[in-house]
Amino acid sequence: MVIGAIYFPEDSMGAKAKAFSVGLIIIASAPVLAQHQKQKSGAPTEETQLPANATAPVHSPRGFFLWGAGLRMAVRQAHDFSAIAGPVEASILRSSAAIYQGSGPELAHERWAFAPAFRAEWELGFSKLSWLYLLTGFEALHQPTAQVAHANGNFRYRNPQANYFELTDVTYSGSLVVTESRSEVAPLLGLSLRYSHPTLAHWRKAELHLRLAVGAIFTSSQRDYTLTLNPYYAANPGENYTVQSRITESNPLSLLPAFRVDFGCSLLLGEELRAQLSFSLWAWYGVLNREFLGSFSEIASGVRTVYRATIVRSEPELTWGLSPGIFLALVKPIWH
Repeated sequence: MVIGAIYFPEDSMGAKAKAFSVGLIIIASAPVLAQHQKQKSGAPTEETQLPANATAPVHSPRGFFLWGAGLRMAVRQAHDFSAIAGPVEASILRSSAAIYQGSGPELAHERWAFAPAFRAEWELGFSKLSWLYLLTGFEALHQPTAQVAHANGNFRYRNPQANYFELTDVTYSGSLVVTESRSEVAPLLGLSLRYSHPTLAHWRKAELHLRLAVGAIFTSSQRDYTLTLNPYYAANPGENYTVQSRITESNPLSLLPAFRVDFGCSLLLGEELRAQLSFSLWAWYGVLNREFLGSFSEIASGVRTVYRATIVRSEPELTWGLSPGIFLALVKPIWH
């Protein structure tokens, strides 16, 4: 601000002229003073006021929280069938045993199994890359007890040391059933890429995503092998005989390195909430610690034990596999 003064000689102008000049100076400086007062009070001036059609800048969310549920499918491979058939041959059919050596129908395996799964994950954005996010969270799964293999038909057992000749070679009818239950928790860390095109944005602000993550699957599982045979009546001793076996194979806790990829899209539901559909694929490789506990026995008249073998052992199982899945989740920004 500039302050000035005008000097009028006493002899060149009268008092009235002086008063008139001072009034002109005050009137001329009024717009400048008003502008200065607007700047001090924070009111917008002509130079700083936004145009009427201007909009505030839009900032993309820099973080998301995602929670949802879906279905995962277990695709059993040849090594999974071998892992089931091994205990059957060794402990139930006793193919290499000297007594009660058995044979039976071929196992029929279930190639697919579905299990419900749950996700809770966070995506944290990078300041200079608006399309890239750091992904972290976990996924949990529980597969209820379900049949994974079975065999129905005739089971033949030979025992050259039997007390009665009729019992040295007996064929029973019945079934062998294998069931399995499984639980998993998998923490993960990775990257999420989100992309939106103006063409997609017209339809509820649709957005595509690709998510890559590595993690560790903490898994526990249990398989139950149950042999149920109908009694065989031996005329010489005059009694009913049957063979029965039940084995529990458990994996208390194992860690499997794993990798997951997701691809899908999301749509805006409300002001900020989005619905996200993802197709995922898990891949893993590792070793399971298997523990076996059970028995094989021959029973006479339903109550008397003729022979009994206790099965207690542990062994590692090398496993790998793929698990595709589909998930529906809600996505909410956690900050902008």
